[in-house]
Amino acid sequence: MDPSLEERRLEWEMRSRSRELDLKERKASRVSPTLLGLLAATVGLLGNVVVAYYNNRASMDLERFKSQSSLVLEAIKTGDPDAACRNLEFLADLNRIDNPGQIKEQCKKIHPYLPAGNNETVGSCVISSPAGTKECIVTDQKACGNLAGAWRGGSCGP
Repeated sequence: MDPSLEERRLEWEMRSRSRELDLKERKASRVSPTLLGLLAATVGLLGNVVVAYYNNRASMDLERFKSQSSLVLEAIKTGDPDAACRNLEFLADLNRIDNPGQIKEQCKKIHPYLPAGNNETVGSCVISSPAGTKECIVTDQKACGNLAGAWRGGSCGP
């Protein structure tokens, strides 16, 4: 065999293998579509987990707020400001309501209470109906007017 022919054949094989290696390297450096799909699915799953966590947390905070509001309303439905304050302070001592220090401080200032019985609040007027009749207890003439009632020296009537 001719040495130049043999040299050319070897040179051609070396170039061919070199191109093969280059192609393999380029293929290895590319990210496969399957891997990209798995990566996108993982990111989506993690995003859903984070969103579910925060939604659950917000829902629990809302339910806690509703529960505390209900407790406070029941605590002040006594008809007696001192009893209402004692009830609120009791709930604050049990840590059943947030801001116990603020509750105790405000209780001394404003003495919150609602009349005992079935109550419905309309504006600044409380309508008590323990016997099924509506009696309006208002503190000002404007609230009485909002209820289409007649102001009679401290009470509101139809």
